Amino acid sequence: MVLNSKVGSNAKIQILNENLGISAELHEVMYINLDKNTDNLGRTGLYPDPLYPLSQGENFVLEPMVNQPIWITLHTENAVAAGDYNLTVLVNEIAVPLKVHVFDLVFLKSYI
Repeated sequence: MVLNSKVGSNAKIQILNENLGISAELHEVMYINLDKNTDNLGRTGLYPDPLYPLSQGENFVLEPMVNQPIWITLHTENAVAAGDYNLTVLVNEIAVPLKVHVFDLVFLKSYI
């Protein structure tokens, strides 16, 4: 999810409807400034890399007119049936629907 504020502000984000056997981890995507190229693409400047953990409902800063990506990782319990689930991402007081499809498969712990 990418957030943006015209004037800058504090924001908080949380995932609702987690009682479905689906839990969420939230991370603020941070940037590092590359002053020399480090790969075959030869790019310099801001590069998204570190993921800073956010707690559900934790405040973080939105800089004015800067896109701020939020990385959302969802985990399901093994007992969750395959199918579509409707969650809600709450950003401050704004509710954003999030439809999630769970596939009928289980990863063995040895592969995780």
